[in-house]
Amino acid sequence: VTNIFEMLMNTPNDEKALSCLLLDDCLGSIKMNSICNRVASTCRHNRQLVIFSLQAIKNGLPSSIRSNISHTITFYQPSSKQLADVVELHSMMGGEENFLKCYNEATSEKYGFLLSDFRDMKLYRWGGLVWSRYDENGNIINPIKQTSEDIKTGNKSMLKEDV
Repeated sequence: VTNIFEMLMNTPNDEKALSCLLLDDCLGSIKMNSICNRVASTCRHNRQLVIFSLQAIKNGLPSSIRSNISHTITFYQPSSKQLADVVELHSMMGGEENFLKCYNEATSEKYGFLLSDFRDMKLYRWGGLVWSRYDENGNIINPIKQTSEDIKTGNKSMLKEDV
């Protein structure tokens, strides 16, 4: 991984081609000053797609990487603890209940999964769109607000519907 990273960093920007790095079951390897963390934090500058295949989101990825996620793919999760971490990470997708409803629909079939697009705030199940925060014109469908009190207290139900 270090050699790949150095090669990409030494390639002039106008010569960089799109590349993909898939890191499977690399729990414990993604520490703050590790090469995996450096790759993840510079991937946009290197025209690189970085995919982490993990069983544990909260303890598997540092917060610096979790906060920059553009997409996730979630398969059926039998562990209620791991599912709670997944729900917490995706709570901005219409709230926890909405995410769980979409997750259950997407994973109800064998090998079904839920694709979460954090850039466009959309959820897709295998075969189609299940939820979007925006309408066709780019307007927010259900405007939500976070109160400063929610942020200070770390309230897990931070999403409040506009009245």
